[in-house]
Amino acid sequence: MSKFWQPSRYLGFMLTIVAVLSSLAITRAQQPANPPITGVWDTTISNSLQTSGSINKLYIGPDQRLYVAGNFAYLNNQLGNGLVSWDGTNWHTHGLQPNDINSIKTFETYQNQLIIGGSFKNLAGRNINGLGRWDGTQFQGFGAGTRGTNDYWDHTPSQVNDFAVISDTLYIAGNFSEFDSVTAYSVAYWKPTGIGGLANFEDKALRAASTGQQLIISGAFQYINNVEISGFALFANGQWSPMPRPANVIISNENIVNFHDTIYTWGYPIASPQQINVYRYSNNQWTQIGNDLPANIRGVIDADGLYAYTTNTIWKLVNDQWQQVVIPASITSISSVVGNSDQLYLAGTFVVNNQPSQLIAWDGTNLTSLANTGLAVPVYDIGGVNRQVVVNVNGQTNLQQWNGTNWQQIYGMGQSSRLVTIDDERTYLTSGSPFRVNNSNPSALWEINSTATLTNPVAITGNFINWTRTGTNLLVQSYFSGTINGQVYTKPLQINQDRSWQALNVRNYSHQSMIYQIDNKFYAVEIENDRYSYIIYVHIWLNNHWEEFTVAQVGDDSYPQVIEWRDNLYISGQNSLYHLNVTTGILEYAAQFDNVINRLAIDGEDYLYVGGRFNTVNQQPTGSLARWDGTQWQGLATPVNGPVQQIAVTKNDLYLAGNFTHAGSIPSLGVAHLQLDYQVPSNTPTPTNTPTPSNTPTNTATPTNTSTPINTATPTNTATPTNTATPTNTPTNTATPSNTPTNTATPTATNTPTNTAIPSNTPTNIPTSTTVPSNTPTNTAEPTTIPSQTYKVFIAYVVN
Repeated sequence: MSKFWQPSRYLGFMLTIVAVLSSLAITRAQQPANPPITGVWDTTISNSLQTSGSINKLYIGPDQRLYVAGNFAYLNNQLGNGLVSWDGTNWHTHGLQPNDINSIKTFETYQNQLIIGGSFKNLAGRNINGLGRWDGTQFQGFGAGTRGTNDYWDHTPSQVNDFAVISDTLYIAGNFSEFDSVTAYSVAYWKPTGIGGLANFEDKALRAASTGQQLIISGAFQYINNVEISGFALFANGQWSPMPRPANVIISNENIVNFHDTIYTWGYPIASPQQINVYRYSNNQWTQIGNDLPANIRGVIDADGLYAYTTNTIWKLVNDQWQQVVIPASITSISSVVGNSDQLYLAGTFVVNNQPSQLIAWDGTNLTSLANTGLAVPVYDIGGVNRQVVVNVNGQTNLQQWNGTNWQQIYGMGQSSRLVTIDDERTYLTSGSPFRVNNSNPSALWEINSTATLTNPVAITGNFINWTRTGTNLLVQSYFSGTINGQVYTKPLQINQDRSWQALNVRNYSHQSMIYQIDNKFYAVEIENDRYSYIIYVHIWLNNHWEEFTVAQVGDDSYPQVIEWRDNLYISGQNSLYHLNVTTGILEYAAQFDNVINRLAIDGEDYLYVGGRFNTVNQQPTGSLARWDGTQWQGLATPVNGPVQQIAVTKNDLYLAGNFTHAGSIPSLGVAHLQLDYQVPSNTPTPTNTPTPSNTPTNTATPTNTSTPINTATPTNTATPTNTATPTNTPTNTATPSNTPTNTATPTATNTPTNTAIPSNTPTNIPTSTTVPSNTPTNTAEPTTIPSQTYKVFIAYVVN
């Protein structure tokens, strides 16, 4: 679909200033905590839905412990949440939370302390972002840590990828734009006398290494300080220059390590791509060490001798020749290797004495299995029938039902589907095209029974079928004609609670759109993924055709959720919940969360539930699950201890899935079920008017201030919006974005020399300048009129 702007980092920012709102904006932080959501957690689920995790990184720390990081909740049934350490006798945990699982990417030793780096934010529930140090009791941060991104294509999260140490200076390499409130593009430093950014890298840094005097950085960058230095860079005597590579050898930007101030890399000769060579850097030149290796190397380590390893084999350098190390285990994969003079530690997938293992130790004679890990099975959807949990796991369709003792298979197929829980007795399985169950007639709609069987309330066929819920009924749109109970239909349908159905007097809009009925009018909502955001198109059915109603743009950290509740339409975007004003076409702010929203759900008309990675709503503590009765927000009295990703709810039961290990104090790995105490909601059905924050998504085709929106100056009946004429009383100070994708996270530094000096006494308490948040959505079309007592100001800015 064509756009009326070129996707780039230049976005429009619209502030809607309403004169009477200033007195309302200062009260949120002072709101008292509302009565919590109460009930009884199901104790039978426990850790029943578990699979093997993985160990991704090993490191021997300054205390000689083996540190183990990866994608796991449990190691040897001990809760570690992605990081544990082994002292040779016992395992130790380090206070991490489910949010921290799989977020640690690298280790280093600096000033005799263990340093970790990765993608974590608020590690262990504290303000530790991107990097931290272990003080022997808990992790401490490096000031405000790293923030922002410096990835040209914006495909990877903000994170620290590697460290290097020279004398008293810790160098930090990764994908970030700020370190401890100081501008730093991909490379920064920390030393006792100061901090700072080291240069203006135009893309992320992947690896850092040192010779003790020289710093080497590799990554995805092509320029440093606007000087062409591609992929490998050398920093010496305050100056950046290209780092030479072994001649006629292809080297990946991630294939560089250093041990004891000696740097190694590996790659394949252009003339012999089937073989791999390892090289050592000394005296400003590369020298091949050992003979050719036959397979692709994953890593090189120093463990009282030099080793290289692939996915299933280890070699040791002996007399300048690589010799295979024979380990008495079945090796499926090797993910990380470290060692010392006593033994090697290998992480991966192994079988030792006919038993699975994910961590082994080899001393040259004896092989010991040290650990296995456990992780919650990924749950892609959740529902419930008569207080029995139903989950869809492992992608596509794999339905499992919990009977109080074990998980029963309901149905499986290679076609995607969604669960829709309506009430205590009804959960539907919906799909975009029909499928058969037990040789029955094909249908795209099935009902799950408490006996773990599927029946079809109606037999419906079609293609590109989209489903939405309205109260206790379902709305269905098929882009192509289909049949329902043998009758041909060509328009959207409503399937009622009693299994009756009727055609709606509207046309299908598109194969990606969802139909909603609000205030006796029909709306089509379509969500499109842009380079840095999601674009939400809303159309309204008027005068026997679809007209554009509004367009909004929100950040892409989470997929926008759309739900109809109490005859109103609610849409989530990033950290905010919005309400569609069907009179003005404006997405009005309903609530602000401190982290992303993952899922919306309703129990009918009483409550709207929201789940995500957040902990507060409008600065009120709630945990990662909150519900709204139209007036007040509530959190769980005994919350789950990690992000909520899936929700199903009735008036009596709440079903959750996510990245958590406990519900209250009860072990409940990844799945939880709460038998709700019924609480009477407020009688207020409409959202409270609240001041619009700076990251409210822009409504890009705002109709006049009447119940019927009007066409813009250039109307269109397609999903492609069109620039409208600018009214004379509207400021038009907007910047025109470039048509060339620009790495705007890295500001242009004209005439910047490559000679970068490190300040010797940079103050550590440097004030942070105010910046426009990167998740601010954009205005994409001028409003046709400005409602009375409302002023719209357009400001151009750059998203980092």
